This record gives sequence, structure tokens and C-alpha cells, in this order.
Amino acid sequence: MSTHCDGDIFRRGVPVLVVYTGPQGGAAIFETWVKGQSDAIIGGEPACAAGHLTRVVDWHYSGGRAQVIVHADSNVDAVRAYLASKIANSGLPKGMSVLAWLSRGESLYRANVDVLPEGTIAVSGILR
Repeated sequence: MSTHCDGDIFRRGVPVLVVYTGPQGGAAIFETWVKGQSDAIIGGEPACAAGHLTRVVDWHYSGGRAQVIVHADSNVDAVRAYLASKIANSGLPKGMSVLAWLSRGESLYRANVDVLPEGTIAVSGILR
């Protein structure tokens, strides 16, 4: 987990989206985009966020793909709908694309969060 990552969202959050962030430099651009969405949700979408949260949406890399995670204390379905609407209307930053919308209970592997069978050497798909 990165030092920039919100630890509570990383451990308890609900994964909703997987994005291809493009070639070099994509991570910094995507970080700015995700932070902007989180700020917009807190500032203008009260149906989405719990009042005490300072960040609603975060992301991290899972196998070279960006996994967007929503804070478990927020209205996850409302945040998912907000993000879907934002992407449908404005798109993602140039060169990025949605790889998958995740259903509840689905996730890409998160170190120190997901328990894998002993002896596992690689994970290459969505966990259920």
C-alpha cells in the first residue's frame, strides 16, 4: 500500500471499478482525477458521502491496473452511480479506459487484505 493511499479505504473499502491508466505518467494523472472525484462527492453530493469522511474514493494498483475503491461508510451504490455518470459524460483522462465495473464482493487482489491459499504465486483475475 502506498503512503499516499487512505489506509481505511484500502482495508475496508468496496472495489467498484478497474481502469487501464495508460503508459508512463498515467498514475499521477489518475491520482489527480480520483482525488477530484472524491472532493466533488464530499463537496456537492451529500447523498453519496457520510458527513465525517475526508475522502470517499481512493485507488491503488493491482497487477498493473488501477482499482478504484469506495469508502465502506459512504453510500457505495450512489458513489458508483456518480462515477459511472461522470465517466459517461466526461470520460476518463486521455489514454485511459474502463476495464471492468465490479459487483459487490468482487475485487482485484489487495496485499494484506485478501487471504490467498498457501503456496499461491500469482493472481491474475477478479477475486470473488
